[in-house]
Amino acid sequence: DRVRAGQLVVRLDNSELSARESEALYGRVAAERGKEEASAEVSRASSLRLQAEAEVSQSEGMLKEAQGELSVSKAMLDESQKELEVANRGYLQSQKELQAMKHEKGAMDSEAEAAQADLADAQADAEAMHADLDYWQAEIKRAEDLLKAGAMSKDEYQRELADYQNAKAKVSQADARIRKAKAMIQTAESHVHHY
Repeated sequence: DRVRAGQLVVRLDNSELSARESEALYGRVAAERGKEEASAEVSRASSLRLQAEAEVSQSEGMLKEAQGELSVSKAMLDESQKELEVANRGYLQSQKELQAMKHEKGAMDSEAEAAQADLADAQADAEAMHADLDYWQAEIKRAEDLLKAGAMSKDEYQRELADYQNAKAKVSQADARIRKAKAMIQTAESHVHHY
């Protein structure tokens, strides 16, 4: 038999038709729920991705900050090593001068005069170093304010801080040079009086 257009092929009773309609309705509802769950999963995955990117960015920032701090620490270490070398050279020089003082009174007089001149130079240098430090103290305060306001990067601030710390180290060196010059004068004068 051949089926013609418009010919009735199957007849469904109401209960079967109702069951199929219910089945289609439940299928549609289940598909919509599945779609909503998939959309929620996509949102959660997107949120996790954004969170992971933020954590990576934060870690990179922390790494840059640590590298900046390391650079400052290395600069401070280099400066400390230079100061130690200067102090060692000064100590060795003082030992040689002490031996020379024991042998010649005339050399003591000249060394006392040289120490007086060095003291004057050291005091002049110290004044300049203190003025420089005053400038850097104001500059680091300004830099802190700019950093807090977001107008200066952390790297720029680290450079300003390194310059400020360098100025402090120079003041310490200048003050140490004054103390050394005064000690040399006192030592020379005590040896001159001893002879």
